[in-house]
Amino acid sequence: MEKIKDILLKVFRLENLAQNLTGYVEARLDLFKNEIKTDIARAIANAITMVFLGFIGFLFVLFLSIGLAYFLNTLVDSEHAGFWIVGGIYGLLFLVFKLNLKVINTSLEEKILDILTRKNNP
Repeated sequence: MEKIKDILLKVFRLENLAQNLTGYVEARLDLFKNEIKTDIARAIANAITMVFLGFIGFLFVLFLSIGLAYFLNTLVDSEHAGFWIVGGIYGLLFLVFKLNLKVINTSLEEKILDILTRKNNP
């Protein structure tokens, strides 16, 4: 059976075509694998960077809040009122975000889809 297949391929000169097509498909698969590896590496690098920046931002806000609370304590001549005021400010921010959660999520989804669409269609 294998002999007949070889003879037919040679007669119709399909042997080279089959080899070229196989090579093309293998090259496309290798290119696809490399693109996926590059995208994964880029995503991991971005995630690590965002975690690091988020941590630094968290520390900044934490120490700024503590400093503001102590400053407000000296202004109102109290040991605890400044911390309550800073906590109240964060409570108000929480309520504002909670009440506008749907709008914020919709806006973020649109921006993320725009970024993903722009990446795939330069």
